[in-house]
Amino acid sequence: MNATFDIVERTLVLDEPPTGTSTTLTARLKRHGFVVPLTGVRFGLTLTANGEVVARHSWPPPNVRYVQTDQDTLVSYPISWPTDSAVTLDIWLVDALGVRHTASAEWESGTAPDPVPPPDPDPLPDPGGNDSITINDSIPSNVSI
Repeated sequence: MNATFDIVERTLVLDEPPTGTSTTLTARLKRHGFVVPLTGVRFGLTLTANGEVVARHSWPPPNVRYVQTDQDTLVSYPISWPTDSAVTLDIWLVDALGVRHTASAEWESGTAPDPVPPPDPDPLPDPGGNDSITINDSIPSNVSI
C-alpha cells in the first residue's frame, strides 16, 4: 500500500486498501524529478482495528533529521491487523512549510478462511465381494497384476 505526497500538487494520497491482514506501507514522494528538501518534514500513521489502536509510528525517528532526497521512497513499514476487523489507517505529513496534510483509508479485514480438510483417501475394495476384481483371460501371461 502506498502513501504518496505530490510535491507540486501538495496532496497526500493513499492507494487502494489491502486485502488480508497485513501489508507494507510505503511512504513515497512524487518528486517530478526534483531533489526535494526535507528539513522539518515529519510524517506518521495510526492504524486502528475495531476502534483500538494497533499501530502508531512516526518518522524521522528520534535524533534523526531529514535534509533532502533524490529518491521516491522515504520508508517502507510493515503493518498488520486482526481478522474480522473494521480497519482504519490514518496518515499525516507535515511539509517543510509546516502545513499538515492527512489521508485516511477504511476497510474490512474479512474472515480468516477455515482450514480445508484433507480429502478422504480412496476406499479399499470391500472384502465382502461387492467390489470384486475380475481377471480377464485376454491379459497376456507375461503381464503381472
